[in-house]
Amino acid sequence: MQQALAIAGLTFLTVLMVNYYNANSFQQSATYYNEAVITATGIGQSVLEEIKSKAFDEKTVIAAVSTVTDLTLSGSLGPDAGEGTPNVYDDIDDYNLFTRIVPTSRLGDFTVKAKVFYINPDIPQNTSYSQTFAKNIQVWVSNTYLGDSLSLNIIVGY
Repeated sequence: MQQALAIAGLTFLTVLMVNYYNANSFQQSATYYNEAVITATGIGQSVLEEIKSKAFDEKTVIAAVSTVTDLTLSGSLGPDAGEGTPNVYDDIDDYNLFTRIVPTSRLGDFTVKAKVFYINPDIPQNTSYSQTFAKNIQVWVSNTYLGDSLSLNIIVGY
């Protein structure tokens, strides 16, 4: 009889411990996910602010332009010759196809990717394959704890 009670007690204790660890593991995963979302949002916003601080186009770095045909061709958006890192990027479209790794001590590396393209200013959700005075900047931030990438975007005009 005592042996049966001891086995039942151990079984009950085992079930309690398994449930506790499962609940604790779920809570820890949720905590990491929430922290990753907050961190990714901050990183994404920081990169968007960095990009927005640059000139609208390579042609507007030094002087103003008056017609869209003076702007960089849609197929040529990206870093110009000699521009290899963000420190020397001088205009928004230099960040087209941009990638950066941002290390953190707690959650590991966050990968940031950006895409810049012209949009139709009258219908901002439509990509334009010709120059316009409006560009859409899309930034994606990914990390092991996020699952899917966090996506941010902003439209800038000249």
